[in-house]
Amino acid sequence: MEFDAAVAGIGIGFYGNSETNDGVYQVTYSLLNANHTLSSIDSLVSETVALLSATIRGELTQLEETLSQRTELVAVVRNTRRQAEAVAQTLDGIPFWKEARGGASILAEQVGYLEDYRWLAYILLLLLDLIICLLTLLGLAKQIKWLVILMTVMSFLVLILSWGSMGLETAAAVVSDMGLWIGRVRE
Repeated sequence: MEFDAAVAGIGIGFYGNSETNDGVYQVTYSLLNANHTLSSIDSLVSETVALLSATIRGELTQLEETLSQRTELVAVVRNTRRQAEAVAQTLDGIPFWKEARGGASILAEQVGYLEDYRWLAYILLLLLDLIICLLTLLGLAKQIKWLVILMTVMSFLVLILSWGSMGLETAAAVVSDMGLWIGRVRE
């Protein structure tokens, strides 16, 4: 009965590890998608600023020269030029676009890197659990006392490792939640 529970726990662990891995890769995909979106926005804003600047330098200057005979129209063109320059400066001065480029992709790479090692460590821990269960079963079947005692000691060590890994995961979740909470409080 105890062996069935251990095998069920190992099976649940493999399933949970797989689901966590899928979730982390969905997060990294979303971060990469967000980075692509921000880069696209940045290029569109840059193109808009370039087009506005070209219009100000080219067409508005030509229109002002053409309408130089009529002072009231020249004043309207100059006012339009000032407004277009103000819009171009405002778009060019938005700090969000320049700081956001690449940040999400770097974060996605780091999260993916950490997830690969977390996944590998968890799989190795579950495989160690499985080997201990199998060796314990072998020791019980063959009535080898020293193997049963050794596997019992190893079981306690793996139990401590499992508790430690769960403690690290819980601590990471609490720290990330605290970071979100602090960010909301500051707003």
